[in-house]
Amino acid sequence: IENARLFQEESRRAEIIEALAEIANVIATKREIDLALDEIAQRSLNLLKASHIAIYLLQDDDQTLKIITAKGLYHEKLLSHSIKIGEGITGNIVASGKPEIVNDTAKDHRRIKVPGTPEEDNQVETMMSAPLILRGKNIGAMNAWRLRKNGLFSESELNFLVSIAHQASIAIESGRLFEETLSRAQETAAIAEVGRDISSTLKLDIV
Repeated sequence: IENARLFQEESRRAEIIEALAEIANVIATKREIDLALDEIAQRSLNLLKASHIAIYLLQDDDQTLKIITAKGLYHEKLLSHSIKIGEGITGNIVASGKPEIVNDTAKDHRRIKVPGTPEEDNQVETMMSAPLILRGKNIGAMNAWRLRKNGLFSESELNFLVSIAHQASIAIESGRLFEETLSRAQETAAIAEVGRDISSTLKLDIV
């Protein structure tokens, strides 16, 4: 029994390491933030055997957390959902910056029901959440939900989610830097073009 348990744990660990390597490759090859985060969420959904996965991102007001990527049963309902920092389980986890497993979401006083999701599922779910941290600042969170009948989340799964959240933060930063670089290149090209147009004529009205 012990050997079988150890073998199962080792197989799971190898599966997680392989998934992290694949996600790192996704980040390296996809420039668009949305596409990279979609891929990360889908792979996490499959590996964790979750009901649904969501990635929350802090908006420009530094208060609102909006779901920008969701996979699973209620992805459409999740994508229309947003909360404030400190609200609900996720808002509290972002505020604290500490990952957490919530074995029974129905009994957690912080819980906020996502509009449109069935109450019966909300009563029998377990979840875990890991904050997205970039340069020491909490910029969002990554959540996974699963029906308790399919097994509670373990510490090793939470550690995996923390690693994935770190990868997602890198993807967001890489995507933003790429967009900024592209924007600067376009601005430089536009300025150069205007400069060429001006230098090509001395007619005031054209200038």
